Parts: sequence; structure tokens; C-alpha cells
Amino acid sequence: MTTTDRHSEQLAALEAGQANLEDAVARLEAGQTDLKGAVARLEGDVGRLQAGQSQLQGDVGRLQGDVGRLQGDVGRLQGDVGRLSGAELEREVHANIVNISSRQLGLNRVRILQSKIVARSPDLQDAIDDAEERNLITDAQGSHLEQTDVILTARRKSDREAVYVAVEVSGLIGERDISRALARADTLAIVKGTPVIPAVVGGSIAPPQQALADRQGVSVVITSRLSG
Repeated sequence: MTTTDRHSEQLAALEAGQANLEDAVARLEAGQTDLKGAVARLEGDVGRLQAGQSQLQGDVGRLQGDVGRLQGDVGRLQGDVGRLSGAELEREVHANIVNISSRQLGLNRVRILQSKIVARSPDLQDAIDDAEERNLITDAQGSHLEQTDVILTARRKSDREAVYVAVEVSGLIGERDISRALARADTLAIVKGTPVIPAVVGGSIAPPQQALADRQGVSVVITSRLSG
């Protein structure tokens, strides 16, 4: 083979290699274009996902707000039910106070001096004011006495002695009701200078609270349809 023939073969091989390189470059450029398209689609998907997350966060925030408002409504409803139940219990006690006093406390000649339904008697108010002026009780004790749910005057059947009764009314009788009845009975005894019976009236009481009331001499009346 002549030198010219070898040069011709080498030139042909070079041209073929260059053609292959150009084809590879073209394929690479096409691949880059496809990659850019895929990246663009991915960025679009990420953008939509972020938008969806933002919307979801907004929905969660609104849902939390709705839950908060619902909890507030439930709390107010429970408060309203509690007040209605308390008012109903007070009306029941008031309507059956003579039966309560006779059957449960051994009293007769019952008269209501104060309740959530009956205004405080002038004689009782005068006695409280007088005790405060004479420093027999503090202003705070007088104020607490005026918050007693029911105050009665009556006569004991056993010895016909005149007594007073300080009554606390509660659906579920607890330690606080017992202590308040006892404290207000003690204050009323100072004000009137006569025996006072502390009593709690309610729908139910747990055994530990019943035992506490028994130890402290507080009468307990459970309102299982007292009118019957």
C-alpha cells in the first residue's frame, strides 16, 4: 500500500470518528434537553406539592379554629346545663323544704328566712348587720352567711326547741359544700345566739364525703324525688 493510500484510509477513519463524535454530542444534547424537561416537570410537581401543603396547613388552621370554637360552645353549654340543673335542684329543695325538714331533719314549724327564691328576711339582715357592728363576726363572715343557699328557722320535734338551719345545695355534694355548711352554721349561731343545724342537700354523695359529714355533724339529705 502506498503512502497516499494509507493517508486516505487514516483520513476516512478520522472523518468516521468525527461523525460518531458529532452523533454522540447530538445524543448528549438531546439527553440534556430531556433532563431539563424532567427537572422542569419535577419543579412543577414540587411547586404544586408546596401549594397543596400550604392549603392543607390553612385547612388544618381553620379546623383547629373550628375545634376551638366548638370547645368553647361545649363549655358554655355545660355551664348553662349546670346552672339550669342547679336552679332546678334549688326549686325542688324550695318546693319540698317542709318535707325535707320534717322527714330528714326532725323539724316542724319551718319558715324560710333566705333562699335563692325567697328574699332574705329583714329580721335576719338586721341580725347580721348588728353582729358585724358589734364585731361578733367579720364583714367577710357576714357576706358568706348572706350567700348561704337556704336558711331556715324551725322547731325540733324531739324537744320543741327553736333552731336554725344553714343549708348548702349541690348536685354532687363535696367537701367544699360540707365545710361551707358548717362554717355558715357556726356564723349563724353567733348571729342568732341559738343552735344551728348545718345541712347539705343534693343529688348524691360519695362514701368518703358522707363519712366526713358524719364526723363533722353535718346533716346530709339526698334528693331522690323528695315530694314523693
